[in-house]
Amino acid sequence: MFDTKTLKHLCYIDGLIDDHIFESNYTDPSIKLFKHSLNLPLYTTCPNMTTLNSCESLNEHDINEFRNLIDKCQIDPSLVACQAYSINQVINWILPIDRNETIISIVLKVSMYKGEHLEFYQRLIGKINVFLREIEGVELVGVNFNMKNEEFGKIICQDTFIGLLSAILVVSCFLLYSRSLIFTLVIISTVSLSAGIAFFIYTTVFNIEFFPFINLLVIVILVSIGADDAFLLLAYYRREIEKTSKIEYRIGDIYMPIYYEHDLLSQSLRISLHHSLVSMFITSFTTAITFLTNLSSHVIVLKCFGIYAFLTIITNYILVSLILPSTIILLKRPRAPTNIKPQVLAFTKFTDKFKYPIFAISVLLSTACAIFIFKNLEVPKTNPTKVLISSNIHEFFDDNIHKFNFQWKRSARIMKNFWFGVSHDSEFVLFPSFQKRRWKIRNNFNITVDDLMYYKNIAILESSRYHFLNFTYIPWSDKVLRLNETCLDDHFITSECILQTSVKYSNYLNQFPNDFSVTPGDGPYINEDFKISGYFISIPTNEKLRVDADAISRIFEEIEGTCDFLRLNHTNVLCTSSPEVTRFYDIIYQLKTSTYTSVGFSIIICLFVIIICTRQFYLSIICSFVILSIILWTVAVLILLGWNLSVVESTILIIIIGLSFDYTLHYAVAIQDSKLNSDIQTKIISAHTTAGIACVFGAVTLCLAGFPLFFSGTASFFQIGQMLVVLGGISLIGSSIVFPAVYMCSYKSKNVTKL
Repeated sequence: MFDTKTLKHLCYIDGLIDDHIFESNYTDPSIKLFKHSLNLPLYTTCPNMTTLNSCESLNEHDINEFRNLIDKCQIDPSLVACQAYSINQVINWILPIDRNETIISIVLKVSMYKGEHLEFYQRLIGKINVFLREIEGVELVGVNFNMKNEEFGKIICQDTFIGLLSAILVVSCFLLYSRSLIFTLVIISTVSLSAGIAFFIYTTVFNIEFFPFINLLVIVILVSIGADDAFLLLAYYRREIEKTSKIEYRIGDIYMPIYYEHDLLSQSLRISLHHSLVSMFITSFTTAITFLTNLSSHVIVLKCFGIYAFLTIITNYILVSLILPSTIILLKRPRAPTNIKPQVLAFTKFTDKFKYPIFAISVLLSTACAIFIFKNLEVPKTNPTKVLISSNIHEFFDDNIHKFNFQWKRSARIMKNFWFGVSHDSEFVLFPSFQKRRWKIRNNFNITVDDLMYYKNIAILESSRYHFLNFTYIPWSDKVLRLNETCLDDHFITSECILQTSVKYSNYLNQFPNDFSVTPGDGPYINEDFKISGYFISIPTNEKLRVDADAISRIFEEIEGTCDFLRLNHTNVLCTSSPEVTRFYDIIYQLKTSTYTSVGFSIIICLFVIIICTRQFYLSIICSFVILSIILWTVAVLILLGWNLSVVESTILIIIIGLSFDYTLHYAVAIQDSKLNSDIQTKIISAHTTAGIACVFGAVTLCLAGFPLFFSGTASFFQIGQMLVVLGGISLIGSSIVFPAVYMCSYKSKNVTKL
């Protein structure tokens, strides 16, 4: 970082900016904020007054002396030499708080992007990137020109084509398995119709105008789910075809309806539908219910995603049930399936041999993952609404702003705002939220002398809690109470009286809300009709204005404590901070509670569905254990990959729960449908040859859908790709190995006699 060659090269970045401005013929004088950028090389010559402050004057001696000074000041900032403004700029704005971090920032002399001349800023970033790469070991990791929304709009279009590639890979896999182009096209049509019909219901029937981009993730999930259902139906159908095709008819025998090919296909389809539709219904219903539990969330993005995902899954099941059977019967007789019974038998014997170790390892691993998730799954400290992947240069500062002390010398504070005279009416709305609050200003708000005394005491009490104020705050209400105007003697102080006295004594009303205020403020709120409609008290806190979950949470704990006290005397009071800070707090506060609530509801409802459908207590318990283990293992692996509980991850976490049920339930239904008097190995082999085949191909399609998304630029597509690959592998292991092993451990043979 303090290498002479590196700093000399870095020093010429201002020349690059000047050349780019000249080449671009940029004439707006506001593009330049400073004469020089706040750049580390230019600071190294400051302590030595005999050295010129220029790039040519940089030398190893001054650089080493400056580095030693910085090291001393970072250890003991109270030293006299460390009080210089330039030294503090370097420590707080240029160098990271952690001295072990090998990153530096440059405050460029170029103004922020304001919605114009986008190409100018894009080319400038490209030139800076090339310029920094000329230095060995140096690269551009982040920029902040206020261009992230434009970058997101460009990347989301590219990611849409990557998502299309994922769908093509899934369809190709299904085409290889079904060996029928028509059947594959029907699957594509079913998926497309499901998304379109769900969108129609979402926008037209439910009249929801907000359609977040994260809803696009449903398309990727829908392709995988549609393929899974088709795999399952074909697996059962081919098994029944194989069974019935072995029946021989001899002349003189009694006529059997399945003798003719058409009757054979019809009979096989009826039997396969009896088995597969139950399994498809259970998995689709549990997945859809999991998404629907997002309605309990207070985060509107999660709520809207839950509604749209629920509609698409239910619509897809209905279409699959109606269209696929008729498509199968219209096609030619399928080819005989490959004989895999020897491999399945060997695999089953292996599972049976090691069933107890597998069970023990599963219990230990699930327990360890549960503890790991509880300790490490946290809401991001600075960026809960990430839209681009972490490696994107436009997302760096939002992710890592806590590594610098950019709030140094910042005057603006996190505000505490109390607004008296507002009330909220609750209106029942089915979609997109169950509870919709509308805050209303009261038209009959009145201020009395006693009210002014109360407001004065609250303002003085709140302002006295913060030590940065080096003066005694005199509230607006206190100034009014000291006046001798006759209109102030009335019980209710009129709006005209307040306006007149304010102008007469220059006791002007404060503006509310003032998000960047550095001094307390209070006063009546005057509406457009010049009538008093409320009273506000606005107090800046000790915390400087910044994006920090811990600091904002501390302030809101204070706000809520004060608000509880105020509501003892005033029911119509609104307690908030500034709009942006309040919005950030709402997200980080609601994310964790809403996600955990949705997860809890999902698991409880789905387990209840399992018990109803399997109608076997011990089988339901085994399913619940395996499914919960799959969820824990998947989430733990994703946390190891760097996941936090942001909006995107919260959405995907619900998807994980919905998809984790599928493969295990396919196996459970397959085992339940096997012959009652079959031995345990026969039951497992039967499940492997039907549900197992569908699960293997389903896992392959999940991985094929996920791998292309690794090249996505948006956080949502990239993380859904990670989830699909991890979940595909873990679900297959859990359903095909862990579930049979646990079932074998608890199985008790029963002698059943049929009459």
